[in-house]
Amino acid sequence: MSTHRFNTFGTQLTPMGAGGTGSLGTQEVVSVTLQSMAAGSIEKEPVTKKLPGNFQIGKLKLLCKRLFDLDVELQTLYFEVGEKQSGMVPTLLDDDESTIGFFGVVNGATIFMNEIDLKQKQQEQEAWAEEQRRRETEQQRRLQSMQAMKVAQHGATLAAMKLAADQTK
Repeated sequence: MSTHRFNTFGTQLTPMGAGGTGSLGTQEVVSVTLQSMAAGSIEKEPVTKKLPGNFQIGKLKLLCKRLFDLDVELQTLYFEVGEKQSGMVPTLLDDDESTIGFFGVVNGATIFMNEIDLKQKQQEQEAWAEEQRRRETEQQRRLQSMQAMKVAQHGATLAAMKLAADQTK
């Protein structure tokens, strides 16, 4: 997935910083704090790192794996600027191919790593599969109903044609 965006004139746009306060160029270096919120490593101290704006989220997950010992597949990352209780909605870093600059990570931001709840994820997948089965069953029922109506309509047409033929004799 390309992280480059262009306006209608073909000019490349740069990602905006948090709150639209400025842009983060891909070569700009930002100081961020990495903090684990995962149960197995929440006791570990936060780590401050200087990262370039073009640092990919996938590489950031590898860094978090090394620092906090949580497999990349089990990680979910998000960042906030300012105090954790600031009331700002955190930004989910949900595209491994995109960069921290694309998401608007700014100097002083805290990037949180949390563990994906596998049980909840499985429940969501099961609920989605059940909903899919329900929809397919409903579509099948409607299709059968439409086919039955077509057969009935065809039978009525044939009966009307036979009646008309009998009347012309």
